Amino acid sequence: MKTEDLKSHGLTDEQIAYVMAENSKDVKREKDKADTYKTQLDTAKESLKAFDGVDVA
Repeated sequence: MKTEDLKSHGLTDEQIAYVMAENSKDVKREKDKADTYKTQLDTAKESLKAFDGVDVA
């Protein structure tokens, strides 16, 4: 999202500041979720390494 795009739609500077702040909060929340999932994935991968070379039969 760009400030110029919001200005071209007729938003005021105050409205743009609010929208950008809210957008930043949303982006941070989603990034934090992604980081949590990445950590879980890395942990699962490390746990699975213990089974490398194990014959399941």
